[in-house]
Amino acid sequence: MQTVLTARHIGPFSEWANALLKQLSDTSDTLDLWTKVLKQFVSLEPVFMKGDIARQLPKTAGRF
Repeated sequence: MQTVLTARHIGPFSEWANALLKQLSDTSDTLDLWTKVLKQFVSLEPVFMKGDIARQLPKTAGRF
């Protein structure tokens, strides 16, 4: 999209292209954040599914 924005004849479409670039950037940021959250969730899963914490906090382990 950045390449399109540098095109010589972008004039009439520049507003639309900038809006699309922002949407794509926001989507990328959201997916990056979601990936980080998922990695943290996966790393915590064994803690809540097995061992002392699961026995000490059965409601929390069940919700997890």
